[in-house]
Amino acid sequence: DFRLDASGRYYTWFERDTLDGDDGERPCWASGNGGYAITGMGKNPADFPTSVLTPGYRGNGVRLVTRSTGSFGAMAKKPIAAGNLFIGEFITGIAMSKPLRATRFGLQLVGGRPLYFEGYYTYTPGDLYTDENQVPHPEVRDTCSIYSVLYEVEPDNVVPLYGDDVLTSPRIVAVARLADPGEPTEWTHFRLPFVMQPGKTFSEERLRRDGYAIAIVASASQDGDYFRGAVGSELCIDELRIVWEGEE
Repeated sequence: DFRLDASGRYYTWFERDTLDGDDGERPCWASGNGGYAITGMGKNPADFPTSVLTPGYRGNGVRLVTRSTGSFGAMAKKPIAAGNLFIGEFITGIAMSKPLRATRFGLQLVGGRPLYFEGYYTYTPGDLYTDENQVPHPEVRDTCSIYSVLYEVEPDNVVPLYGDDVLTSPRIVAVARLADPGEPTEWTHFRLPFVMQPGKTFSEERLRRDGYAIAIVASASQDGDYFRGAVGSELCIDELRIVWEGEE
């Protein structure tokens, strides 16, 4: 489900679970739209990097587009904003000063051992890849990023993964990542197994004490967190799902 934020400028997303409280809303999804709002470039919700896609594969999907941040972003050496959607939270207040720490990935939503991460997507890269200094790199082809990460947390002191360690932290237990997204223009299904990391095992004892967190991350530009990518790159996603042990 989705709605406009309090300012009415951009969309936010949430899950609805009838067993979870009176209204069933679970605000587990986040995007960088709040950071993009600071640039003043978004005049309506469709201008933002993350927006509603109608129709998606089934019902509504999500469109992620790498956008220019205009003169404001250029001065700050943050010339692009890659459309993204992830499980976690985005801290708008530090988006400009500490962008890699503004994205906090993962929540304690682990119901068992995750086996697969699946969903549907399409992808079209933008025309010209540039770096954080706006230097063109015509030899580089932009690509998207889609993955899920299971990692260890201490139940009473949950420390999330951030933009600078979401794929490198020693607390990561298993990763399901789309290694070669390609450029499919029609809805394409993916089903990715969770691959255990070296030296890691899944612990039922840790699960019982709520010692795991899981993140799903999708971005229109793989290196967008470092402000590298191609303006106009578009990733469309829908029907994202974790398959847990015992479901099949």
